Amino acid sequence: MTTYSKQSAKQIEILELVRTREEEKLVNLSFNKLIRTLRNEELHSLNNCVGFWAATLGVVKDFTSVELKMISTFIFNQFGNLTIKEIEYAIELSLANKLNCDAELYGKNLSVSYVGKILSSYVEYKRNELKDLNYRLQSQQEPKKEITPQERMYLAKESIVLMYREYQERKVINDPFNITYSLLRRIRLLNPSKEEIDLAMEYGKKIASEEKDKLYSIYTTTRKQEKVDIDLLIKRYARNYCVGLFFEKNELNLILEKINLEQFIENGDKG
Repeated sequence: MTTYSKQSAKQIEILELVRTREEEKLVNLSFNKLIRTLRNEELHSLNNCVGFWAATLGVVKDFTSVELKMISTFIFNQFGNLTIKEIEYAIELSLANKLNCDAELYGKNLSVSYVGKILSSYVEYKRNELKDLNYRLQSQQEPKKEITPQERMYLAKESIVLMYREYQERKVINDPFNITYSLLRRIRLLNPSKEEIDLAMEYGKKIASEEKDKLYSIYTTTRKQEKVDIDLLIKRYARNYCVGLFFEKNELNLILEKINLEQFIENGDKG
């Protein structure tokens, strides 16, 4: 379905399982830099995005720099787990009336309330569109594409290097499908203690609760009645937290030294 270029092994592994164009698009959009990891000198890209949003709605004339900064700050604080590309796509979907949302421009002004409703609707849209893909990834036992154990080992190391370096730079694990956690567990490098698991679950519950509250606190549509898979969210954030703890305690070169071909040879596969 896709021609891959400049993509991480983790991203490629996910894309191998997509079944629709929308799944493919949403996955690719999510593999960009998270808004909450933007440095001060990079925040202009968020401001530009908000300015573009105002322009598409025809409110540029009355849109002040103070309002732009206020909305950019709101997005940074409340929707920091999205990427700039996702904000742009949310704008596109809202203009095409493809989001189930009752947001209206009161007085033709781009407001925090309007932006919050649109982005909450996008988060819900994304979750629904990727739900089946997420379950396929979690239930996957063997990769569909036949590759040698040596190739699997190479891809695993490449994925860990990219994730480790990203974590060292941003101190956050951007792994919505827990690919790194599953890999480290499968090759028996990640074995969190009870104390670490407790900390991870506490963190997962906190972040999942915040995400759920943000999604529904400003919603007035009947979609409030739909259930969020809170257990899935808790596990997702808790597992990423465990990976972060693992990276904090282990140097990259020592992790790579512990990865060997035997860990990828299964069922008599001699590579």
